[in-house]
Amino acid sequence: MKKFFIGTIFLFIVGAVAFAIMNNLPKIKFMGNDYYLKWSNPNASEGYINEYLRKDETFDDYHTMITVSDFPNVKNQLEAAKRIYRTFYDNVQMGTAVFASINSITDNSTLVRFCAMAQVPRRNLECSYHNVQQTDENSPVTIFQFTQRYYTDEVSITTQNFTKLIDDGFNEVRPHIIIAKTPDIVRRKIDAKSSYQYGIIKK
Repeated sequence: MKKFFIGTIFLFIVGAVAFAIMNNLPKIKFMGNDYYLKWSNPNASEGYINEYLRKDETFDDYHTMITVSDFPNVKNQLEAAKRIYRTFYDNVQMGTAVFASINSITDNSTLVRFCAMAQVPRRNLECSYHNVQQTDENSPVTIFQFTQRYYTDEVSITTQNFTKLIDDGFNEVRPHIIIAKTPDIVRRKIDAKSSYQYGIIKK
């Protein structure tokens, strides 16, 4: 009885800690949905990358994701946009039917969009929209990225409707992402590999 009681208390404490971790992680609201910080790591050549998912989704099955990153060593937002464009275009071996473009929005914001068919984790059409932001020519570049996935076992994707999916998604997201403000970058390592639901915070 005593062991059962101690075990119950232990499980309660573990659950409470996990719940506290979950609710203390930064949260972003975008297009009416809440996104929770699930992964944060430094980019060796740039700054930090923060990835946010909806509460019940994982990196293997998400339908939408928000990525926030900074380029502290880059002082030109158009150069950062071109770098993103080149990075995606240079890695198209993973997919087919690639679509990429750089669309200037305002003087201090540039939108990059990229779509490709990917094979993993499930065959999907993935579209990413990057709002590359810079307050002025002396400030660092930050990026607010919104990613949509359309899984082929859930949505019929053909050569006929491929372009329509891209255009419809872009028209839906564009009014929201062009006014999205990049939140503060979380400069601590958060590893979600061992627990997608809560994330493991490492100082």
